Amino acid sequence: MSLRFRPWRYLFGQVAIIVRGRAVERFMNLAVRRGVILWDVARIAPDAVRARTRLSGLRNLRHIARRTESRLEFRERVGLPFWLARLRRRKGLVAGVTFFFVALFTLASFCWFVEVSGNERIPEARIREVARQAGLYPGAPRWRCDPALVERTLYQKVPQLAWAGVELRGTRAHIMVVEKKLPAAGKSGPTDVVARKAGLVKEILVLSGQAAVKVGATVEPGQVLIAGRVDPPPPPGGQQEVDAGKAPRGKPRYVRARGMVRARVWYEAVGTVPLVEQGERLTGRRTRSVVIRVGTREVRLKGPAAAPYPRCRVKRTTARLPGWRNLALPVEVITTEYAEVKPYRLVRTLDEAVRLAGAAALKKVSGRLPPEAKILARRTEVLPLTNKRDVLQVRVVVETLEDIGIERPLKPKD
Repeated sequence: MSLRFRPWRYLFGQVAIIVRGRAVERFMNLAVRRGVILWDVARIAPDAVRARTRLSGLRNLRHIARRTESRLEFRERVGLPFWLARLRRRKGLVAGVTFFFVALFTLASFCWFVEVSGNERIPEARIREVARQAGLYPGAPRWRCDPALVERTLYQKVPQLAWAGVELRGTRAHIMVVEKKLPAAGKSGPTDVVARKAGLVKEILVLSGQAAVKVGATVEPGQVLIAGRVDPPPPPGGQQEVDAGKAPRGKPRYVRARGMVRARVWYEAVGTVPLVEQGERLTGRRTRSVVIRVGTREVRLKGPAAAPYPRCRVKRTTARLPGWRNLALPVEVITTEYAEVKPYRLVRTLDEAVRLAGAAALKKVSGRLPPEAKILARRTEVLPLTNKRDVLQVRVVVETLEDIGIERPLKPKD
């Protein structure tokens, strides 16, 4: 097609012609005199000229060709009139395309997918049932779905909700909820403070209860640090009661132990990095193919029929329209995404491998550290190469100072 394309030329139609004869110059002059517009004129032979003209000028050109004893050849027909003429000859295709778009418009007028997010304690089925009572369910007409009505109904019938929102996007509805936060039940009764992890005790601060370990002691997980059982002090002067009906030092008290026990804790992790790495890497080029399947027939809307790259990763998703009442709709939208990959081979230096393996090990350790932990020391050790070829291992040990106490219920002993 000519580079000097104009929209009106496509709208009214244009034709590429070749004029052959002994009087092609006279043919061109008569065409210009009669107001026939010609462009892209080029001589292709001593007795032949190629040009383009409007569809409306063909009648005059035929008359001029007979007058100059020239022969007209039509090589290309472009434009809306020719396209409509082809459609008139293919009525079945026109009917199929019309039916497809009518069906697509009709299906787009319904809400086929309902999503629920934000619920933790409230069952999703309960939220869907209340939304159905308000008129929102898979297969519901969009013109009957009132998001405000659904929100009010959820507030009224689900008292555990603090907020609810409904968003309609195309054929998909999204119900977003926020549950009320119930106050946590306060701990009552006596408790011990026990170690939640192993460590070396450095500081002890007892607010209530009785210390069960000393500074410098090594403790294990679950070991009592501050006991909720408080024994009475011994009698003054070290004298013991001799009354056989009484305990020598009285009865112990059971309290809720509270306090802080800070200890040195060690964390360890190993990071591995290959010295020679091989694999596949995404290039960033992607192509998507979309196909609508109705029963056993498929209509490709966009994209290639096969993988467009020599090496690629393929991800295929299928969206099926849910049934409406007792009617199952055999319509699927299949989306296939092709992501091009290329092989690579990366050789790392020893210093680079040590740095990357140490960073990987430190990342593992950092994920286990509590926010309040204070880092005292960090040690990195390069391990000897194992049987695995070209794999470097680095061990990272981090020493912290942190509160290791946690409350545990205590059952008093009679």
